[in-house]
Amino acid sequence: MIAAVRSQSLTIPPFFFVDPYGYPLPVPMLRRLLTLPKAEVLVNLMWYRINMDLGKTLAWDRIDALFGHNDWILQNFDEMSGSARERTFIDYFQKEVGAPFHVPSDDQ
Repeated sequence: MIAAVRSQSLTIPPFFFVDPYGYPLPVPMLRRLLTLPKAEVLVNLMWYRINMDLGKTLAWDRIDALFGHNDWILQNFDEMSGSARERTFIDYFQKEVGAPFHVPSDDQ
């Protein structure tokens, strides 16, 4: 798929609207999408579900799949709550994706 889009992206800027958690699309794939010329990726990050799963060790395999590794555990999200937890998770997600821009949240 990436090769097909890459061949067309010189004339047509690609735009992707993704829900990487609800429809599993791992961070490494998002990084590849961002390497396409003129590509834009709009990520719908379903915080409510992710936040619930952060508290359930049985669901951690879904979060591992999202990031492509389990290093996210070292961020100690379980020691945070509320908007601090959400903001820290989003910052970590953005760093992992390598996104140069993001839409600020209401509290920024």
